[in-house]
Amino acid sequence: LSQAGKETLLKSVILALPAYVMSCCRLPKALCQNVCSEMARFWWGQREDEKKVHWIGWNRMTDIKAEGGLGFRDLQDFNLALLGKQLWRILMQPNLLVSRVMKARYFGRKSIWDTLPKGSDSWCWKSLLSARGVLEEGLRRRVGDGESIKIWEDRWLPGVEDGRIRSQRKVDSKIQRVSELIKEGKWDRELLRQEFEEMDRLQILKIPLSLGKVMDRTYWAKSSSGVYSVKTGYKLIKEMKRSQCQHKGTSEPSSSRMIKSQNWSFLWGLSMPNKLKHFIWKCLQNYIP
Repeated sequence: LSQAGKETLLKSVILALPAYVMSCCRLPKALCQNVCSEMARFWWGQREDEKKVHWIGWNRMTDIKAEGGLGFRDLQDFNLALLGKQLWRILMQPNLLVSRVMKARYFGRKSIWDTLPKGSDSWCWKSLLSARGVLEEGLRRRVGDGESIKIWEDRWLPGVEDGRIRSQRKVDSKIQRVSELIKEGKWDRELLRQEFEEMDRLQILKIPLSLGKVMDRTYWAKSSSGVYSVKTGYKLIKEMKRSQCQHKGTSEPSSSRMIKSQNWSFLWGLSMPNKLKHFIWKCLQNYIP
């Protein structure tokens, strides 16, 4: 097989086999690393007993193709993205049987965000809770009547990376809910001027208010539909890891980061044999022996 053929084989078999288990339970870190190591060895090598040079790290190959990767899935990150999908269903569809069972068994009247895992909890539930950080990063609140949105804690501000209010809360401020900022179906401009800095005030005024009585909603900010998907969850996890590495100063410099996503999309959309696309990809990555 060419490397293009190996890519198809790995994605359709190895990455597909554990998908069902990974959507319910978190696999051990060592197991994920061993499987990914075997996949990399198979993709670069020709025979089982032959050792080949890995000219590019596996973490770069697991980036999506639009960002210079090959679209392989890092099992740990993919595992978290799948668990995030189940947690999203529990949050968004509380009337499902599995949602009602989980709520009655593990968090009762508490919020799922305030629940701490116990030693007696099942591994399945602990696995689901491990995906809370991913969901929290991408979830946003859409303003309806503003009754359930906490001004200083929730992520509800559009046009801001983390969705939170950036203004420093004043010592004598008593407002708690977004509904307190709304007066007669419009934003209370005077109150906004008193409580928030201009950067936040302008963003709040851009939020449209409904004329009717509409409840606040939760949506996924990383997709155009507002619904969580494994693809967007996985992409967010990769972005979070990359951001952490840059913050620590441990990110790997790569010329491929400077290539725009539309150029990568153009490459993979060309009408030519896949093995030629892989060769061009390695040239652009500057990983030709």
